[in-house]
Amino acid sequence: MTDTAQKMINDAIKAIEDRGFWAAYPEHPNAYGEEAGAKGLENFKATCLKEHPLRLFWEIQKLSNILFRSIWVLSKALIG
Repeated sequence: MTDTAQKMINDAIKAIEDRGFWAAYPEHPNAYGEEAGAKGLENFKATCLKEHPLRLFWEIQKLSNILFRSIWVLSKALIG
């Protein structure tokens, strides 16, 4: 194993032990262009505000559970 590879492994292990951050290759923001940060933030906000089908499914599920419990409680009260 080369010295460079051993140093990379040691740095990664140290980051794990310290619960820190380690990357084999540095990030190069210029590779994405000048507008990448603004476009990424815009896409992130658009995704967060969009209605997701799974969220709608869980909302329907919660409402159906509430309705079922209400009917059950009402039937117990009427029947005795």
